[in-house]
Amino acid sequence: MSWKRFQWVTFAVWVTAAAANMAGVRGGFLTNYGADLSQPAWLYMVLREQRRWWGESPARTALLVWGGAVASEVCQLYWPRGMFRGTFDPWDLVAFTVSVGSCLVAEKCGRVIEARRR
Repeated sequence: MSWKRFQWVTFAVWVTAAAANMAGVRGGFLTNYGADLSQPAWLYMVLREQRRWWGESPARTALLVWGGAVASEVCQLYWPRGMFRGTFDPWDLVAFTVSVGSCLVAEKCGRVIEARRR
């Protein structure tokens, strides 16, 4: 699947999970972790596409996206009624890591495969 298609799929999952959460729908895994898995992946792909300072290297982009996601989750622990309202869930940290890590690995593997084809 191309990055562009995957970008649209992750965006759709993210918006669907967020809308379901806001509507109070109890959708199990989708509403609990759908946005936590899809939003960091979508953001990673968007930033890499920009190729500015934050998207210049895969590692820099991954660290920036993962760090922001973790910071928002930690804010829920120490500042539950603040800007990132919600309940701290350590599994969200795992979801962020899997999401960003998968993008980073996929991009690195794609480069290796592409280099071997040449």
